[in-house]
Amino acid sequence: MAIKLIIADDMPEMRETIVNMLSLTDNDYDIVACCENGEQVLKVLAREVVDMVLMDINMPVMNGLEATEAITSLYPLVSVVMMSVQHESEYLKKAMFAGAKAYIMKPIDIDELTQTINTTFDRSKVMVNHSNTPVKKGKIFSFYSGKGGVGQPVIALNTAILLAKEQKLKVLLLDLDMRYGDIALLLNRQSDLTLQDMLADASPEAYTTYAHEIIEGCEVVFAPKSPEAAEYILKEAVLAYLDFAQTKYDYIFVDLGVNYDDVTLSVLDISHKILLVSSQEVTALKDTKLCLKILQTLNHDVQKIKLIINMSDQKHGVAKTTVEKAFDIETLGFIPDEPKAVRVSINTGEPLALHKSQLHKPLLQLCRKMIHE
Repeated sequence: MAIKLIIADDMPEMRETIVNMLSLTDNDYDIVACCENGEQVLKVLAREVVDMVLMDINMPVMNGLEATEAITSLYPLVSVVMMSVQHESEYLKKAMFAGAKAYIMKPIDIDELTQTINTTFDRSKVMVNHSNTPVKKGKIFSFYSGKGGVGQPVIALNTAILLAKEQKLKVLLLDLDMRYGDIALLLNRQSDLTLQDMLADASPEAYTTYAHEIIEGCEVVFAPKSPEAAEYILKEAVLAYLDFAQTKYDYIFVDLGVNYDDVTLSVLDISHKILLVSSQEVTALKDTKLCLKILQTLNHDVQKIKLIINMSDQKHGVAKTTVEKAFDIETLGFIPDEPKAVRVSINTGEPLALHKSQLHKPLLQLCRKMIHE
């Protein structure tokens, strides 16, 4: 079935170039319309069925960001891929905040263009069809943050251990922060085989040999050892592994990196719960609020998004009541700030959950709330 596209750019030469590029590929694309501003795009959408809009940012009358916000509100099943010469991360944030599903830079490369269109279209189908797909045994919980430094890996690791230990469930922890994953370091097991090794094996029969036991019932797959390895890990391979893991584990905890790359977005799409981790500092809360807004514009059900406040400090942090009022999602817990206990745990490679500590009770309470439907 053809992917129905609108091309929106105020430059006629650019519109013609994109049309010519797409006509040279082996993919089945149907160019519904070419528009020179966002207002024209909305007029076409009012009368035509469209899958995707390739949208320039800087256009007269109605720019790409304004048009994308309107499309996200009026036509949530239409995906927007933003195009721009602007390479700054701030423009990427603005595009995602407006509701864009992907972002490509000009001058446009034909291979990048077709890959982005196809990947975005496939992701949109997953979002639409996921609710109609029979639920497998294992549930996927993704830990995600708006910024680093909030202790997300520590929370993911210790809740995974406690869930297996206290609830007698089979749990997999998958470190998908593929550039800066810390789970191996937190366990002092940097020499063990990683996700990269497992996917290079490409044999589902061998998957279990790459899941390392932490305690009985809790296993972990480590992130690649070098940041550049992330470029060679495809989202199709990651999703295939998660599909396999759902048949073997009760819960799969995924520790995601702070990014909006294709793997991260695809895993968020299939997650049963998204656990946003933040600290109680104003800057962290601001970034978490922005992250929540982006997730909502990407059509994630707000009911599956939960908030976890780590390193909670009632003397110096933002008040609990203020935090809860600022977010329209459920707050699962406030984990107290215990820097000494956490520092010792990190430096020795001994997770907090394996010993009685000041954080054992709040982490256990968090665990129980996480799996409560």
